[in-house]
Amino acid sequence: MSCEDEKLVCEYCDHCLPIGEGDHICDKNEVPVMVLSEYVPTEDYLYCKRKELPTVQR
Repeated sequence: MSCEDEKLVCEYCDHCLPIGEGDHICDKNEVPVMVLSEYVPTEDYLYCKRKELPTVQR
């Protein structure tokens, strides 16, 4: 399943990669982000489907 599918959940996306211990990252954008931690959605869940990405404040 691709990121462009209408009813997307990270678990079934081709870009959601398991890295061990129930953690998964999304590798669609240049910087991988953790979307699941111990099988629980993180703040970055559905990261690739957001309209605007958060900016880093310094």
